[in-house]
Amino acid sequence: MEKNSEIKEPKTSYSERDLHLLLSRFISFNENFKAYTKTIYHESSKKSQKGADKWLYPDIVGVSFEYKDYQKELNKFIGKFSSLPIKIYAFEMKKHLSVSSFREYYFQAVSNSSWANEGYLVALDIDESDEELMDLIKRLSYSFGIGVISLNSQNVDESVILARAEFRENLDYSVMNELSMKNPDFKKFLESVEEFNIEKEYRNKSEFDEVLDNDKLDNYLINKKIMNN
Repeated sequence: MEKNSEIKEPKTSYSERDLHLLLSRFISFNENFKAYTKTIYHESSKKSQKGADKWLYPDIVGVSFEYKDYQKELNKFIGKFSSLPIKIYAFEMKKHLSVSSFREYYFQAVSNSSWANEGYLVALDIDESDEELMDLIKRLSYSFGIGVISLNSQNVDESVILARAEFRENLDYSVMNELSMKNPDFKKFLESVEEFNIEKEYRNKSEFDEVLDNDKLDNYLINKKIMNN
């Protein structure tokens, strides 16, 4: 997340990073993803020349293991004759989206998410009645392939994918290598993906972001004072 002094947003008691667990919950259960997520802490990255890394780091990365629900026999077959199917995601998180901020936020997501199979711009409770904003989302997503997700603070599981991301079959390994060299969270994410074991669920829980159950989620929303705009 890069702070932009020109875009003034309403003040909130919660931060962008407070919204990460909402996305983790949605991504975990939504049929379009069923993915694990991991927060990327930009501040832990190796420092580069000022401005060199602007819009390099996504806020959150994710991975779905399509083979996780396959029968063991099929997984063995795939492992021998092909590659196990996975999908890598990158997410840019914002608290608010408006017509005035959308283009800049969207192209930030284009910059730091285009290396993944799918990239998304995510914000809380986007006003779907704003026809100009909805038209912008539709047009830019069609042109550049980054999707948009509207998180629903009242019912996280009912969050909406306003625009689906374009699937890219090939990952950009050069960008992934740079991210891995500069950021320990991303490096650990790659290790967790590579070492993923269906039978070791305890590792999955510890190495990826927490997925809150209903009670924890309700308490979290109250404590962080996260609510509709």
